[in-house]
Amino acid sequence: MHKLKSLIKQYDVISFDIFDTLLFRPFMDPKDVFSYIAKSKSNIEFIKERVLAEYRARKEICNNDIQDITYDQIYQHINPEFREFYNYEKEFEKQILIPNKKMLKIFKYALEQKKKVIITSDMYFEEDFLTEVLNTKGFYGFDKLYVSSKYKKNKYSGELYKIICNDLGATPDKILHIGDNYKSDVISANKLGINTFHFEKIKEQFIKSPEHKRLIEFYLANEHDVLVSALLGLRIINWYNNEEYKINYWQNFGYNYGGLIIIAIIQAVIEIIKYRNITDVFFIARDGYPLLELFEKCNITKAKGHYIYASRKLRSLCVDDDYEYNTYDKTAACEYEKYINSIELNGDNILIVDSCANNYSAQCLIETYLSKKNILGVYLTAVNNYKYNYINLFIKDFKKVDFNWDIIELILTSPELQIIGIQNNKPVYINSDSENYGIEMRRSQIFKEVYIGETNFIKDFYKVFNGFEISQNFHLIYDYLTNFYDNLTDLDKSNLGTISHAEDPDHKKYTSLVKTSTQKNTKYNFASLRNNILKNKNIKNYQQSKLNKKMGVLNV
Repeated sequence: MHKLKSLIKQYDVISFDIFDTLLFRPFMDPKDVFSYIAKSKSNIEFIKERVLAEYRARKEICNNDIQDITYDQIYQHINPEFREFYNYEKEFEKQILIPNKKMLKIFKYALEQKKKVIITSDMYFEEDFLTEVLNTKGFYGFDKLYVSSKYKKNKYSGELYKIICNDLGATPDKILHIGDNYKSDVISANKLGINTFHFEKIKEQFIKSPEHKRLIEFYLANEHDVLVSALLGLRIINWYNNEEYKINYWQNFGYNYGGLIIIAIIQAVIEIIKYRNITDVFFIARDGYPLLELFEKCNITKAKGHYIYASRKLRSLCVDDDYEYNTYDKTAACEYEKYINSIELNGDNILIVDSCANNYSAQCLIETYLSKKNILGVYLTAVNNYKYNYINLFIKDFKKVDFNWDIIELILTSPELQIIGIQNNKPVYINSDSENYGIEMRRSQIFKEVYIGETNFIKDFYKVFNGFEISQNFHLIYDYLTNFYDNLTDLDKSNLGTISHAEDPDHKKYTSLVKTSTQKNTKYNFASLRNNILKNKNIKNYQQSKLNKKMGVLNV
């Protein structure tokens, strides 16, 4: 960018290409725009027909004098049953296009330098539409837009550049053109004596990084799936536009993996609510923390969301049965009964949402205390169990999952510490004297960063695709996570290896997400971790967090 700024100072006219230079489509392949539209409208034939319509229009209209077509002409050559897509496609394009943040700064810099700034594009959309889109994305104040659909000449042939020189009365050596297409934006312009700056496509920049090899392999194995195209498209744009994500591993992790899972679960939950007449949704702590917030924003049903404490520890304390970790305590059970009865329900049909069910602790606990209610569990994965009524989204037995499930436990958690009981309808957490306090605080602090990334992905996804949504493919998401875990980089291992999750309800046995070479024979020094955490000034702020205020946390 510094090089480009120095070049801009040398020329009178600065010309910018639009697509893949000023604006990005969040897809790996531009034609996936048609695929996404087709799926969102449940008409898969649109993909083929839209491509054919453009081909017919170009074949009939284009010649040496007329080098490009218009959007209207494309739809004049489409099968009549697809003409209803005319406005829908334009609105979709307008919504999904994302500004190149770095190039926006360059664009504004050129204006500040009092240069004549123009936009030059080979595109079938009309001038007014492109101007409107550019303005809404932050690119306003330019002198003129030269688009091939209006002038019937294109950059590829060089004829559009000739029109620009004549129209502006500028000699080619006074013009700098910036674009991504090496043939149209560089070679064709150079032949006329126009100076150029080749902006390499961000997908090509991304592919060059060795750490992205696993993602490219995943894409090539699923290149016909529009969800994969959209997911990686957003991820690459975020990688390019937001430098801070390259620095903050955990925010990057949350953006790349957590946000997608949260969206997928909530979309599934909303569909289940509609078909099962659900009145209340219990998002089980701590996994349900990031889910409830999105549910409340996106819920279009009458079902009410609740954040419910129903941990393995509470199940062991409050249900007197043959559970292997049974530590039944009558006082604890009475406290839990008061807590569960204090929840204001909409009705009798309850959906329990949790990440996984191995022993079905949450569902067992809730069914014990709400025995007269109709209860259905929904999990990403679960161990087969015919006792409970549940839905397994991954359709994969928990014991056969191909990656460390604690990765999900990190993605779906909350800033809360370990809960050890319920008192006066509020959770009681471990205190700083607990031997596992340090490791729990480490997880809590890391999740705060992960959650920033997750919420940013969710914000980007709905900003780009809201109103054009398609169903999430949980099999594909499962493969996406497996691809990540099977190809961990050294950076992944060094970061994930610092996080551990408890194997047991009492949180006495911990295992690392990844055992690095330095951790294989090392046990956590909980006292040291606790002392280090307590030295952090931010710890005082934790007890006053938004979560604690909202839920009335009882600190002990």
